Amino acid sequence: MFKTRISVSIARTREDVFDYVTDPANNAQWRSSVQSSQWTSEPPHGLGSIQNSVNRFLGRKIDSTVDVTAWDRPNKEGFKVIDGPVPLEGVIGLETSGDLGTELTMDIEAEFGGFSSWRRGWSASNSRRRWTPTSAL
Repeated sequence: MFKTRISVSIARTREDVFDYVTDPANNAQWRSSVQSSQWTSEPPHGLGSIQNSVNRFLGRKIDSTVDVTAWDRPNKEGFKVIDGPVPLEGVIGLETSGDLGTELTMDIEAEFGGFSSWRRGWSASNSRRRWTPTSAL
């Protein structure tokens, strides 16, 4: 099991950050592995909504269907891959930091199956290095 926690401070309100990071149309702008992502369920979006995501990981294209498992604007979004080659679950949490800032924390758990331990270690350090939501907001 691969687990990682990523945290970043953003000089925007929790509402602004929540609306941005929970819109799959923005994913390719702040998540380097995402090639495209969109809602496949009808609005309004929230708990139980579905999205499709196309990612690149270790040179491979990965198509996934993602279910929203928690939705508490502007505090938290949970998600789980329900169809795709990598079982993955995550939670994005948002807390007020300073006068107008937001501390965003993303916890991810994934099961990479046949990947060797060095690849798991590489992916953990690479995800921290390449995950840059502040450049997109």
